[in-house]
Amino acid sequence: MTFRARFVLAACAWTLLTAGLVVALPLAVAHRLPDPVASHWGTSGRPDDSMSLTAVLVIALVLFAVLTTPCLGAAIHGVGLRRRPVRACVVAGLAWAGTFVPGVMALTVWANLDVTTWRAARPLTWQPFALFAATFGVGALAYLLGRRGPDEPVRPSDSRRRVLTPKPGERVTWVSAATNGILLGLGWAFLTVGVVLALVIVVLRPSPWLWLAAGSFALTGIAGLAISTIRVQVTEAGLGIAFGPLRWPVRRVGLTELDDAWVERRMPHEVGGWGYRGLPGSATIMIRGGDCLVIRYRDGGTLGISVDDAERGAGLINGLLAARTRTS
Repeated sequence: MTFRARFVLAACAWTLLTAGLVVALPLAVAHRLPDPVASHWGTSGRPDDSMSLTAVLVIALVLFAVLTTPCLGAAIHGVGLRRRPVRACVVAGLAWAGTFVPGVMALTVWANLDVTTWRAARPLTWQPFALFAATFGVGALAYLLGRRGPDEPVRPSDSRRRVLTPKPGERVTWVSAATNGILLGLGWAFLTVGVVLALVIVVLRPSPWLWLAAGSFALTGIAGLAISTIRVQVTEAGLGIAFGPLRWPVRRVGLTELDDAWVERRMPHEVGGWGYRGLPGSATIMIRGGDCLVIRYRDGGTLGISVDDAERGAGLINGLLAARTRTS
């Protein structure tokens, strides 16, 4: 059995086992739980809301599916498993979800066990914080374990590599950008709706729940704007990636962190759509389909950036890396 097959089998087995635990734990003691059960605790630690056990189970399973499906998809897809950073993220994500959701269910069952009504459920004060600490500890350990195994630096056959070597003493800079008009328009539209809803709430003071809608629209709009426009700059210091119309935030990658660069043709349907797609260690910033500047980090991870004139940018990175190697 290949490494990939063993990895996928272990990931699926872990997911099924932990999902079964989420269901089996409350059902095993259902006769000792009130109906409905306490499902929410306030800042005082006392229960302040309830729902049926069935609803609790459905919500827990939906949350579990949302957390694990991207990880399983990355594992089954298989291409990203060639890279240790991707495998580590998949293992960490499955381990975190497989301890967090059953942990929340265990706390819920413990708090409701052998009480006559949900209002008499045990308070939760320090226990949720302990659960968070434990699950993140498990996730960190799983990340380290996930980096074990083979690492195959494979470059696609349709890639193009170029080297532009600067002359001695010459200061060079390459700047390019790309914009997705649809994402830009949607981003501004969502942000506008969020601002309008906020103004309505301030003036008319309707239901406070509208703040949730206003915040959701505003955050979605900001996220859309951030991934609608990109500006990439290459200098002797390294690579700078500026997001959004305001060119903020900016991600900087030092030249010492890079190992190679090339051009590769990628389309949105090949990477899962527009925006930031993939997992850390094997991701693509997809603004528009076509040529992408692909960089490889020294730790083996890769990042693809859909930007104009990508071949010249990749060539300059390779030239700067070669010049640094000669002078070091």
